[in-house]
Amino acid sequence: MREIDCGKHARARLWVGELPGIRSQCGFPIAQSFPAKPISGALSRSVALEMMWPTGPRWLYGLLGATFTPGHASALDVTICTDDIPGGAFEDALIFSRNDVRMGLLPEYGPAIATALARHPGELQALGAGTLDFNCAAHSEIGSAVAVFRTLASTVLSVLTAGQPVADDQIVHLLRSQLFSHEPS
Repeated sequence: MREIDCGKHARARLWVGELPGIRSQCGFPIAQSFPAKPISGALSRSVALEMMWPTGPRWLYGLLGATFTPGHASALDVTICTDDIPGGAFEDALIFSRNDVRMGLLPEYGPAIATALARHPGELQALGAGTLDFNCAAHSEIGSAVAVFRTLASTVLSVLTAGQPVADDQIVHLLRSQLFSHEPS
């Protein structure tokens, strides 16, 4: 895990090759399938990203992680795990008021992740056939929003498909450009 200073008190943490020790229960999974070809020599990989972004008197917060496992079928099968009941407190959260952060992904944020993925067909094809499981998440009762999870999903996908390590300034650029793109969710 590495910490990233995003400027103006915004921060992020990036996990590559591992996920933080939280998992969604997956009580209400959202399943999608995208056409994809098997890629010879493709490897399993995991990425998680947590962000805390002040926006005036409040802050935006979220954590999202995914694991890609290559397969030999002709599709990339995506599962977005959502939970109707928030999990326990995430004590290791970036934000100052940690008691407001709960493990898991609420159902209202799942479609934002699905929408973000659908906007990146080239990156989905670059992963190749297999499974992509979004089963690691944390949200804030106050600071989480659809735009946060749309941004996290797009950025996690970009890191998963990068052929080399992604520099801190690239992560900041991805977060900033997605978060403030003013596109409808």
